[in-house]
Amino acid sequence: MSQSPPTRNSLILRLKDHDDAEAWGEFIESYEPLVYRMMMRAGLQPADAVEQTQEVMAAVAQAINRWEPDERRGRFRTWLYRVSKNILADFWKKHHRSPVSGIDSKLDVPQQGSSDGFDSAFEQQVFLVAVQKVKPQVHTKTWRAFWSSAVEKKSVDLVADELDMTPGSVYVARSRVMKKLQDAVRSFLKTRLEN
Repeated sequence: MSQSPPTRNSLILRLKDHDDAEAWGEFIESYEPLVYRMMMRAGLQPADAVEQTQEVMAAVAQAINRWEPDERRGRFRTWLYRVSKNILADFWKKHHRSPVSGIDSKLDVPQQGSSDGFDSAFEQQVFLVAVQKVKPQVHTKTWRAFWSSAVEKKSVDLVADELDMTPGSVYVARSRVMKKLQDAVRSFLKTRLEN
């Protein structure tokens, strides 16, 4: 999960058909949470973040016919990031406010305007999808051993004490859950790449 998977140009090109509900549904499912998190990180209230996220989706629908895959001009996520950043700047201007230390610093992304923040958010979204799929399949104690040691970064010895397990059992639980999560991520990405 260290690298963000490439955006499928086939999906993006299908968005040019505004009647392709399946493509638009997949696009919204994948990208709306990323844009929303960007708006929240920029300091918007939840209701404003929802509204501005919808503005971004509407702007994409309007401009998607002009987007063409071209590595020299940047990836789709870079373009989407710029659209989102422009909508956010318009919001601040309209409300006669500005983020405390500038849009880029509030978004925690490099000044040159790259989409690194989107890549990271996309990876988080894929991880959350995998968690939702795997967690119900795993015994509660096994899940807690994984989550406490791998995600919360507690020491294995501490987790073993908290859950009345041996350290070896914590390592095994963590390894098994990680394998299931990796399989879920691969399956999710494969499904996305095939459609």
